[in-house]
Amino acid sequence: MKVKSYLKKSIIPIFFMLLSIVYVLLLWHKGIILSGDDRIFHIERFEEAYQTLKSGHFLSLISTYSFSKVGQAINTYYPWGNLIPYAILRYLIKTPIYTYYSYIALEQLIGLTLAYLLGKELWSKRSTAAFFAVTFRFSTYVIFNDFARADFGESWGLVFVPLTILGLVKILKTEKILGTIFLAIGLSLTLYNHILTTIFSILVIATIYIIALINKRTSINESLKYFILSAIIFIGTTLAVTIPILVGILNTKISKPATDIFKTKQISFTDLVVASVNNTVEHGNPTIGIILFSAFLFGFLALKKVNRWEQGAYLLGLIFVVLSTTLFPWSLFAQTPVANIQFAWRLVPFASIFLAIYLAAIFNLKVKNKRIFLGITTLICVIFAYGGIQNYSLEQDGISNSEQSLEKKLQNPYGYSLTKYSYEKSLSLNQTNAYNARYGMDYLPQNAVGISDKMYDHIIQVNGKEYTMNSASIIPGYNSMKFVIPAKWLNEKENTVILPFVVYNKKNYIVYGNGKNMNFAVTKHSQPTITIKRANTVNITIKYQTPKIFLILRYVSLAFLLISIISIPIIYLKTKSVNLKDIAK
Repeated sequence: MKVKSYLKKSIIPIFFMLLSIVYVLLLWHKGIILSGDDRIFHIERFEEAYQTLKSGHFLSLISTYSFSKVGQAINTYYPWGNLIPYAILRYLIKTPIYTYYSYIALEQLIGLTLAYLLGKELWSKRSTAAFFAVTFRFSTYVIFNDFARADFGESWGLVFVPLTILGLVKILKTEKILGTIFLAIGLSLTLYNHILTTIFSILVIATIYIIALINKRTSINESLKYFILSAIIFIGTTLAVTIPILVGILNTKISKPATDIFKTKQISFTDLVVASVNNTVEHGNPTIGIILFSAFLFGFLALKKVNRWEQGAYLLGLIFVVLSTTLFPWSLFAQTPVANIQFAWRLVPFASIFLAIYLAAIFNLKVKNKRIFLGITTLICVIFAYGGIQNYSLEQDGISNSEQSLEKKLQNPYGYSLTKYSYEKSLSLNQTNAYNARYGMDYLPQNAVGISDKMYDHIIQVNGKEYTMNSASIIPGYNSMKFVIPAKWLNEKENTVILPFVVYNKKNYIVYGNGKNMNFAVTKHSQPTITIKRANTVNITIKYQTPKIFLILRYVSLAFLLISIISIPIIYLKTKSVNLKDIAK
């Protein structure tokens, strides 16, 4: 009996593992990485994380192995949680293409599992929970984000949204302590990956809570204390990422992500409908996909047969679809902080979640042979996913080794698919003039933007003259960069040198000349400048020193997270024990 029980419990995990492998198998087999809107940005971050781990460290807050090696503080301002699993996988697997798809498969496996847990809470039936997990995680927006957009911050942030909703559901039901922890962990892990997804999640949670209060499903006295406790855990767990961001913003005026695209990059309702019906996967064309669009279009037919919460899910799905398009007058907010979201269609994944919940509710109510229907639906989802990915891959131009334009394409590989060979060559780590690094001017000190091209080209100034440094004379290290300056450039008794590197807060940096500590100043363009006496070749190393408070906060956040995770089985077992005692009475 025990063996049979274990086999039954293992069906879902094995099912999800197989689905996660199938999800990436097509492109894994082809051995290519498709072009994506944010692919360059994220593979540069991946490389930084991998090189940092390989050097024996956990995290670098500045970029010395990536983004043209100018010390850009990407990981100070952009959450870095999703980099950790990539770095570990790359360290174990080595090959970047296989690591890339193992990483996406891992994301899908975690996503399916957490979506399943939410479904299990909502319906208590394994088949219905699995149906919800499959229809949501194989929705076209998830595929679009992973393959056509390659925005892995948002992709991994979206993975933990169902856990956040699960926490809310438990608070509104009876398992309030568990709900408090799930809500806090879900929001925390979302924030460690993507800030905007976290903000949207908080707004969604607040909206559902207000609706629950209005409908008297809960009361402030009954539930508010659990939300406050969850907020405290959330704040403690995320100090490692929030404090560096806040300190960085207060100390340095930075170049923020472009907001002008808020006016030009929105999508019309018609475009969303056409793309959904065609199940399109392509650049800049988000969609909910044909399966969830069917729920959007015909879901009203079953409204009277589902419960009020499921009706609410359908209503939220409709609202988020509308808000994702130009049906809502977003242009009115073009000159407000709202423009920082860049794309209103970032709300499409929330439409996908709630439409998938509603579709699963209909499945739970109407379908008799659930296992067979689940199998059919899964097969359809996989076929549609492969169709979208295959059609998108056929539009790709590759970079072959024999092309005369190879070097130029590698310098700016945005629109090209990558193989194992071209992946390595396209990284700014392996180039002197990486034009793709210009893509990531976000988070540079604002006064450095004007001279950023010269920095990215590694142009050093010596006594007012400009020289281009080659790859051999720029040696990256963990949180540091060594510049090898030849004697022929140092033709004065005292030479003023401006390095192609960026400094955010002078007190966090230290400069060495041939191993000895040197005084340095910072130019109006946030570059370090030093004075060197005439000598043979000089090695100048600039090193960023992570503030101790940031290191302490990592341990504080880790303690909050570990205590929260460890408390889950303890609370669960305690609750189960209490329930058994009640039954015995």
